[in-house]
Amino acid sequence: MDAALRQLEMMRLIPRAPRSITVTRLAEKLEDEGFAINVRTIQRDLNALTSLFDLRNKAVGRTQKWFWGENAELIDIPGMSPQTALTMFMTELFLYDQLPRSITSHLTHHFEQAREVLQKQGALSSWTDKVRVVPRTQRLIQPKIDEDIVKVIYDALLNDRKFIGTYLKRGVRVSKEYPVSPLGLVFRDGVTYLVATLRDYPDVRQMALHRFRGAEPLDEKVTPPKGFKLDHYINDREFDYPEGDFINLEFKAKDFVIQALRETPLSHNQGIRPFEDDWVIVSCRIKETQQLRWWLLGFGAQVEVLQPRHLREWFKESAQNLYQMYQ
Repeated sequence: MDAALRQLEMMRLIPRAPRSITVTRLAEKLEDEGFAINVRTIQRDLNALTSLFDLRNKAVGRTQKWFWGENAELIDIPGMSPQTALTMFMTELFLYDQLPRSITSHLTHHFEQAREVLQKQGALSSWTDKVRVVPRTQRLIQPKIDEDIVKVIYDALLNDRKFIGTYLKRGVRVSKEYPVSPLGLVFRDGVTYLVATLRDYPDVRQMALHRFRGAEPLDEKVTPPKGFKLDHYINDREFDYPEGDFINLEFKAKDFVIQALRETPLSHNQGIRPFEDDWVIVSCRIKETQQLRWWLLGFGAQVEVLQPRHLREWFKESAQNLYQMYQ
C-alpha cells in the first residue's frame, strides 16, 4: 500500500514537458511528503511506470531528467467533480493572469478537463454565462506584456530570487538594467505592478510589468526590507500616490453623491450633516492622495471642497484652468 501511495505521489510531482525533474530532486520532495526512499528505488519505479504511462526521460550530461509528455492524459483520482470543475473554470477566467506561469502551465490540462466536465452538466454549465466582474472605472485596453518576461518575473517572485530587469521608465526613451528584488504583485485597473527594490537599496518601488523590455533570472536570494509586508505597503496608500499627510476633509455634496457615500463611506469617521436645499456637508479625516483628488474631481459640480484651504485652492485653480481651456 505504501509503495502504491508513493508512486502516485511521485507521478504527481513529475512536471509536464517542457519542464522536468531529476531523480535526486524527486527524492527530496518525496521525503518532504513523508516517504523515506532512496534514489535507486525511485529509478526502478520510474522505469516500471514508463511501460504504463507516458512518462519520459532525457539525459542532460550525466543527469537524467523525467517529465510527462506534453499530451499525456491527465491522471486524476478520483475524477473531477462538477463543483471542482466550476471552481477551476472560474479560476482560469478571473485569476489566470495573476498566477505564476509555472503554475498555469501545470494547470492547463486541469482547465481543459474542467471545461469538458461542465459541458456535460446542466445548471452548473450555465453559471459560467451568468457571472462577470465589471470595473467601476473607465475601461481601458490592457497593455501587452511579453510572456517570456512574465514567466521570469513570476518565477523569481515565487522562488524568492532576484532577476536582471531591463526597464523603460515612463517618459524616458532609453531603458536601463537593474538587479531587481521582487516583493509582490499588485493588479490595478488592468495594469500589473511589481513591488520591488532595485540593486541593494531598501527603497520600495512600483514597476509596471508592461514596461519591462527584458528579464533574466539570477540565482540570488531576495532579502526584503526589514519589516516589509505587502498588505502594510498597500494599506499605507502607496498606490494612491500620497500628496501629503492626513487632512480634515470637508466638502459639500448633493444628489447621487450623498447616497453613494452613505452606502460606501470614505472612512470610518465620516460624518454627514444637512446644509441647505439638496446639499449636505461631508467631513472625515483621511490621507491626502492623488487618488482622493481624482475621485473628488470625478463628481464635477456635484461636489465643492471647503477644507483644507490648500486643497480648495487646488480645485479652484484646476477649475479655472479647465474654464480657460474650453473658452
